[in-house]
Amino acid sequence: MFYRFIVISLLLLMIFSFADGSELEELYHHRNLGGAYFEEDKLAEAIQEFTECIKINPNFAQDHINLGMAYLDYSKYPEAIQELETAQKLAPGYPHIYYDLAIVYKRQGKFEEAAREFQKVIELDADDV
Repeated sequence: MFYRFIVISLLLLMIFSFADGSELEELYHHRNLGGAYFEEDKLAEAIQEFTECIKINPNFAQDHINLGMAYLDYSKYPEAIQELETAQKLAPGYPHIYYDLAIVYKRQGKFEEAAREFQKVIELDADDV
């Protein structure tokens, strides 16, 4: 229930932060295309679309998460870390970001960093582990 409130709040904040509906339509267009490309494993295209989302609204954590996950699957770990750390700054209480970052560190063989991020997930949401 709490996460539902956060998601709705973030969506409302995002909607009211735009001057007109055309930017919002463009954002949804790029986000939907990015998601479709990601699902089809067309990671270069997904990265382009998620990057466009961030150009339109750089303060929405989910777009940084999406881009970070595309970089992760594309094995571009430094870029994935950068995007996920940006998402952490924008939404520090969202445990999913810490989980994703732990996965990046684990794939790099940085197990201490991965453990630190997994611990943060437990601290933020012990009921979901």
